[in-house]
Amino acid sequence: MSEGVFALEWGVVQSCPLERASKISARRSMKNMNDTTSNVSVLANGTNSNVDSSASQPLSFEALLAAYDVPRPVAYGQVVKGTILPVGDNAHFYVAIGQKSDALLPKKDTGELKAGDEAEFLVVSDGEDDEFTMLSFTRLQHQREVEGAWSALLQLVASGDVTEVTVIGVEKRKDDDRISGVKASFRGLLKGFIPLSLVQGSVDGLIGSSIPVKVLKAEDKGRFSNILFSNKAANEALVGNAIADLAEGTVVTGTVTKIMLEKKDARNEGAPRRETGVLVEFQPGVSGFVHKSNISDSRGVKPSDVLKLGQVVQVKIISIDTESQRISLSYKDVEANREAIAAQQADAIRNQLGSLTAGEKLTGRVKRVLLERETNPSAEKRELGAIVVLPNGTEAFLHRNECSDSRLVSISHLMKVGDEILVEVKFVDLEAGRVQLSYKKVAENKERVQSVSDELKSSFRSGLKVGDRRNGTVARVVPFGVFVRIGGGIEALLHVSEITSDRSRQEAELAAFKTGSPLDVVISKTEEDKGHTKVWVSLAQEQA
Repeated sequence: MSEGVFALEWGVVQSCPLERASKISARRSMKNMNDTTSNVSVLANGTNSNVDSSASQPLSFEALLAAYDVPRPVAYGQVVKGTILPVGDNAHFYVAIGQKSDALLPKKDTGELKAGDEAEFLVVSDGEDDEFTMLSFTRLQHQREVEGAWSALLQLVASGDVTEVTVIGVEKRKDDDRISGVKASFRGLLKGFIPLSLVQGSVDGLIGSSIPVKVLKAEDKGRFSNILFSNKAANEALVGNAIADLAEGTVVTGTVTKIMLEKKDARNEGAPRRETGVLVEFQPGVSGFVHKSNISDSRGVKPSDVLKLGQVVQVKIISIDTESQRISLSYKDVEANREAIAAQQADAIRNQLGSLTAGEKLTGRVKRVLLERETNPSAEKRELGAIVVLPNGTEAFLHRNECSDSRLVSISHLMKVGDEILVEVKFVDLEAGRVQLSYKKVAENKERVQSVSDELKSSFRSGLKVGDRRNGTVARVVPFGVFVRIGGGIEALLHVSEITSDRSRQEAELAAFKTGSPLDVVISKTEEDKGHTKVWVSLAQEQA
């Protein structure tokens, strides 16, 4: 090149913008390439030691490029190695990549690299149409992170292990705008979907939070990739693993998350549902149930009287069912809780009973009917009374003697479990924490009690005849004889004279009778006395 021409071109380079300069540099590079190609053609005739001079045919252009290590052009999407040069402009660095001309690297795409660093770059523009080759370091790193994320997802699908994702939004149906699931991000790089049926609990408040998932499907289809997660399966796996590490008798610390209520059924329809216990979460996703009987020994104390939502408590693991993943806990069996339980029980009972007044009438619900204890489990058990739940939640006792004056009338003749009955508060014992009720004192109940009593008396009397044999049970032994239950609430008297006429042997003979033991008797006499039916019996012949 002549000196004048060089001076002219240099002046143009100095005065033109970068784009213009790049075009001139590209033309100069092309001219140098042409000169090199001419030299290669000459050397190919035998003057270059790298080329086989014995070849009879001319070498192809590709072979000449390979022989003289002429750099091949880079392509879009290719990864190249390069060194950042200490020259550039305000927005770019030059990068030497082994080509005839250097590439451009925008400074916003350099990450933490600086001049002099050697690294790999992604080709984002391959220099066609007289443009510079453009590179990016950060895009290459992002691409590799995405590839790593896909590799991790495929491994998670194969292994079934649990990972975490971030909930980034909800997905709604197009037809009715109902929520169909949530959108989740894996490592902030890949987006997947969790159907509503595979989300544990409510989706409210999940956006922005991290949740455990299992990867059910991961298909890389570019823009239309298919990634499916399950939060429910992950929680089940985590709970299963956590339960496997637990041991019965261990004391753990947890938080009260829910007050449990009894199920709705025909027995409590229309009435407020009672509390059955509380749930305590003591590991993420792992909760146990504390039944009310394991919170307090007092039947009148509700679980919420002792434990509050959000309260941090110590509980003991009393049973673990690994198959159903159910854990039973106890609050009262932890030594540190007993003092607090006693104080809370006393306060709760005083608050409940303090609102009751002797003589007031209330409507209560029959919870259960109690039977008196017997020494002989096989013997007939009489009804002792009923537990009645009052409007304030207090469980009060209704004794059978407060239901009717007639021995023929039992509790089950007047009420059954689940019935709403009108009762009167007989007395309140704040110290003992007890309330006793009366049914027969309520004016509205007297007519019903009398009607039932008259009907039973008429029925029983018509079937009660002297000489009839009855299979009875020894109720109690007294100095003058034995009372025998013969049914219908009647206790007939077997006088000691019917057992033996020898007074010296009467005490010994009576000692032979045991409460609850069966005894066959014959009715010897009946008598009505102030609404009561009195019956006397004698021993059946084989027992005489």
